[in-house]
Amino acid sequence: MSQPQDPVDKRSPGRRTLRRVPLTDDDLRRQTAERRGTGGTSDDNRDCGFLPAFRDSLTGKIYPSRYADGRPACVHLLEGLPGDLVVERGTDGQPVAVKGSLEPGFTREGRFYTREEAAALAAETGARGERATG
Repeated sequence: MSQPQDPVDKRSPGRRTLRRVPLTDDDLRRQTAERRGTGGTSDDNRDCGFLPAFRDSLTGKIYPSRYADGRPACVHLLEGLPGDLVVERGTDGQPVAVKGSLEPGFTREGRFYTREEAAALAAETGARGERATG
C-alpha cells in the first residue's frame, strides 16, 4: 500500500505544506524570533489589522488564536485550540503540541494570510502609509 502524498503548495511548486511532526510552543517561539521585524509577527502587523490564527492545511479550516477561556489572543497560542487538534498535553493539562497540519498565520478582513503573505502586505501597507504622510 502506498503512502498518501502531502499536499503541494501551489505558490511554491514542490514545497510541502503538511508537517509530519506536531506544531509546538517552541516552534511558535522560534518562528516569531526568526520573523521579528519583518511584518510576519503579531507585534509587527497588528496595526495593519492582522489577527493571529491557524489554518489546517488538510481541511482549510481557520482557527483564530484564543486564550483557554475563549477570549481572542493577541499572539499565537495553542491553549485555545479545539481539543481534537491537540496531540500532546503537559502535566498541567495545557496543550504543548497540536496537529502538524496546522499553520500559524493571520486573518484580516475574513481572509487567511501565511506569515510570509502578512509580512509582504504589512510592508506594502507601511510603504503606502509613509508615502501618504510624507
